[in-house]
This record gives sequence, C-alpha cells and structure tokens, in this order.
Amino acid sequence: MKMYAVRVTTGKEKEAAQLIKKLGIEVFLPEETRYHRRGGEYHYDRYILFPGYVFIYLDLTEKMYYKIKNTTHVIYILKPHEVTPLSEEDKENVMFFSNGGKPIPVLKSLDDEFLKRFNIKSIDKRQNRVKVECVICGEKKQIILSCKF
Repeated sequence: MKMYAVRVTTGKEKEAAQLIKKLGIEVFLPEETRYHRRGGEYHYDRYILFPGYVFIYLDLTEKMYYKIKNTTHVIYILKPHEVTPLSEEDKENVMFFSNGGKPIPVLKSLDDEFLKRFNIKSIDKRQNRVKVECVICGEKKQIILSCKF
C-alpha cells in the first residue's frame, strides 16, 4: 500500500475526508491545536496543517482512482497528469504530523520533539507561533505551529 496526496476544495477537507473514508480508504488529515487570542481572551481551536490536501493510504487501482476522483470536493490526486505516490520521506512527515489521528498539541518549548525534526524558520513570541519548514510532495512547505513560551 502507498500514500497519495489528494487536492480538495480548501475549507472542505473534513467533508472530503469523511466521503473518502466511506469508500473504505484510510485517510490522514493532519491537524494542530492552536492557542490564540480573540476578543481579549485566549482560546484553543483546531486547524488543518495542510489546507486543501487530504492524504490517503491504499493500493490505487484504476477503479479506485475514478471513485476518489468523482467524490465531492476532490479536485485531483497529485500529480494531476501522472499520479505518483508520496516518497518515503513525505510519508514519514505526513504520519508524524498526523500524530496518531489526534491534533498536534500546543508546544510547550522550543525543545519539543515536533520542532527537533524540522528547520525552524521564524519565531513569533507575541502571537505564540513557530514557523517550521518541511518537504511534502517535493515542495518546501512552511507550517505554523502554536507554542506557549
């Protein structure tokens, strides 16, 4: 079985993931818990780490390809003209960010295991954010994680 990235309508990732899961396919939708201030109070909310993408794990056949492609909110399976599975490094990164199906918790310090694995690009102490860089689908992606300093 191999892992593929599916491009979906931004904002409809959870709906697309549920519809794909109904087809009997294992779905990964990496999320994080973000700590932010709104209306003078601090809140915890869940955010999707890769907006517009859902990751699936299966043996892709032509029949399954068209079932997935015809699912509501699905745009295409990466790469659009030649469907290729994710590399082992990409697969490991997605599994790491999936965190066993749970959202990534708010990081407690800069020594957290989630930060040791990736390059830290910037730290915003005012908004309690850390921007890390990782490679997914051959592209460098910057991911913002919440961190309480």
